[in-house]
Amino acid sequence: MSRLEGRPDHEPLIAVVEHAARRLQDDMVAEGRSRGFPELRLAHNALFSTLSKPEGERSSDLAARARITKQAMGEVIRELVDLGILEMTPDPEDRRAKLVTYTKKGREFARGGFGHILDVEQSLIGLVGQEAFDTAIAVLGRIPEALAHISPAESPA
Repeated sequence: MSRLEGRPDHEPLIAVVEHAARRLQDDMVAEGRSRGFPELRLAHNALFSTLSKPEGERSSDLAARARITKQAMGEVIRELVDLGILEMTPDPEDRRAKLVTYTKKGREFARGGFGHILDVEQSLIGLVGQEAFDTAIAVLGRIPEALAHISPAESPA
């Protein structure tokens, strides 16, 4: 069987990163389900990876950072509110707007997720070594800026 014309002889970086990201996201959902939230799904990762301010954030800002539509983020938020992980509170700067915040139960859940991420990272370090892990983090962290210099294309909406 021949190779598709123009395809690299190695696994392209974009495919390697995508496969790793999918596996990590699958793992996070499975871990969350095992901690009592069987309703969790992959789409919820869009919120967990972007909600970082304890005082809360507007859903439109979360959607922009997750690179999904406001409508899609709204659906994710509603589902997580129904699960008791999130709540919506009035924005003190604009009473018409709402802030998305973790509930007490949600903060405990998020802390457990962060702990799991650290455990996974320690397992990876055990497999590949600290130096290789640190190098991977450093290289992957530099890719966005490097791509801006190589190919200064507009970000997709």
